Amino acid sequence: MVPGAPGRRVTEAVRRACADWAAVDRGAGRPWLVAVSGGVDSVVLLHTLWLLQPWHGVALRVVHVHHGLRAAADEDARFVSELARAWGIPASVERVSVESIPSRERRGLEADARRVRRQAIRRAAKRFGAERVWLAHHADDQLETILLRLARGASLGGLGGIRPVADDGGLTWVRPLLGVERRDIEAYAEAHHLRHVEDETNRFTDPLRNYLRHEVIPRLRERQPRIAATVARAALGVQDEDAHLEAEGRRVFERCCTLEAGGATVDVAALAAEPVALQRRAIKILLYCLTSRGNPVLDWTFAHIESVRRLCVQGRPSAAVHLPGGWVVRRSYGQLHVEPQSHACPISDVSTFSPVEWRLADGAELCLPAAGRAEWRFVCRAWHGREGVHVAPWTLLLPQWPTVEVRPGRPGERIAPLGLTGTKKVQDVFVDAKVPRSLRAGWPRFAREGEILWLPGLSRARHGLLDPEAGPGWRIDTVRAPEAVRAFMPPG
Repeated sequence: MVPGAPGRRVTEAVRRACADWAAVDRGAGRPWLVAVSGGVDSVVLLHTLWLLQPWHGVALRVVHVHHGLRAAADEDARFVSELARAWGIPASVERVSVESIPSRERRGLEADARRVRRQAIRRAAKRFGAERVWLAHHADDQLETILLRLARGASLGGLGGIRPVADDGGLTWVRPLLGVERRDIEAYAEAHHLRHVEDETNRFTDPLRNYLRHEVIPRLRERQPRIAATVARAALGVQDEDAHLEAEGRRVFERCCTLEAGGATVDVAALAAEPVALQRRAIKILLYCLTSRGNPVLDWTFAHIESVRRLCVQGRPSAAVHLPGGWVVRRSYGQLHVEPQSHACPISDVSTFSPVEWRLADGAELCLPAAGRAEWRFVCRAWHGREGVHVAPWTLLLPQWPTVEVRPGRPGERIAPLGLTGTKKVQDVFVDAKVPRSLRAGWPRFAREGEILWLPGLSRARHGLLDPEAGPGWRIDTVRAPEAVRAFMPPG
């Protein structure tokens, strides 16, 4: 098209994008896959790439996704197939259904349709051997997206809008028209007498996006005619700044966060020492990492991220935040634990084993279940006084009694700590040691005649002590403890 002709911005934008990829894909013999709905935007994109083909030299392929949600869906698929055939471009119609998404992963019709559409495009790209997918999002789409995300409380990354180039799922998604307004695309279609289909649902104003399109943006355009292109240019700057913040935030994430099976742990002190912007970004990265590992990806808003950040820097030692998708974040003193609600430890303590009358003998072992597995293990050995009586907190010396009771927690229990007068609430012992509430009830209590003798690793009572002058006794060592308890154990 000659300069100044209707729709010249379309040709220039597509030509610039072609220049970025043509040499690589032409040399490798890889085609470009163009997603075509049949609407004016995608028809214009396909037509422009088709006209420029003698210049860029890359084969084209078309994919149309048939959602089956509209009465005209079959007609749209036929239109795209016939259009591609007329221009000599191989095409594939991919039939999908949002019903294929499990109910627990549903996020609304628009989001579900986008998800299955992406999956269908990936299948077509694999079949055609394409690594580049071309999409027809334009400046008006960008403006609508940014306004939508602003209304929903998006963070900086969301306010950057749609990316012109994005790598995802082994494909590069290219959107060359993001700086071009819809009216320029329509002018191009009119100049080239291009037929296209209309999605009648776009005329409804019930969805927020359509309300913005038909009611809000036209009023903004009255004051600023090129507002869509202006916002699209501004979005590029936001995207650059967001990329820098993402890189810095990822370094903070790697320092402060540890991914685990089914969840993650955050070092509260390390994260709180970072600038607020990097705290938020590290939390955002963490949440998206967790919800991309075989879980439905959620849209984490500023409010979600800030609630986790405040729990980190201001939260009580045992506070919790519940997030969408069944995720829960619990603070346990110096750590945040992020995990699905189904895996999370309840706030109220729950005993994990029944009281045991352990018969003591040289070499006797006691295994206690924790979370359904034998994770506490104690070993009894005969003690003859050669090692002295000063032992580690995870070791107990006893007279040679025949048995000792080992039980979980009980309401209102107390211990008479060695070296102190009076008694102390067991709960206060746990609080002083910063033991999370979820671990307290299942922490073994060694007792005799109703009196607690020992809280392994935490406190020894002043009664039931071994008198070295009275003869041999028993030495009980903690040789195994649950993973969450090992932070309280000395190394070695």
